[in-house]
Amino acid sequence: MTPPDAEQDWSLSPARTFAAGVLAGAGFIGLVWTVATRQPGSAPRPWPTPTEAAAQEGPAAGLDVTVRVDVNAATAAELMLLPGIGPALAGRIIADRRENGPFGSVDDLDRVSGIGVRTVERLRPFVDAAP
Repeated sequence: MTPPDAEQDWSLSPARTFAAGVLAGAGFIGLVWTVATRQPGSAPRPWPTPTEAAAQEGPAAGLDVTVRVDVNAATAAELMLLPGIGPALAGRIIADRRENGPFGSVDDLDRVSGIGVRTVERLRPFVDAAP
């Protein structure tokens, strides 16, 4: 008989074998479910490729935009939720806002280094510039 505080080798235990079987079975069922529910000819990804996205009727085609970010009051974290805005660009937007005052309109975003006309058009459905 082994003392209760002795280490036990779990490498070949029935519990570990059972757990491995359950995980393998769940993975197999998930794979079968994915293959069985996929429509013939459908893309295996839930989002369009960049080429397909560019072919849509504008930057926000098919999107239900209910909340808009105010670029004059947004934090860096809120700005990074916008498409194409990373930490560096969010920091430049905030720095420009501090140095030059609030943005009068969404079009004023092009005064920020790294934001051009195309980026402004892509952001337009998602941002506001409240006074």
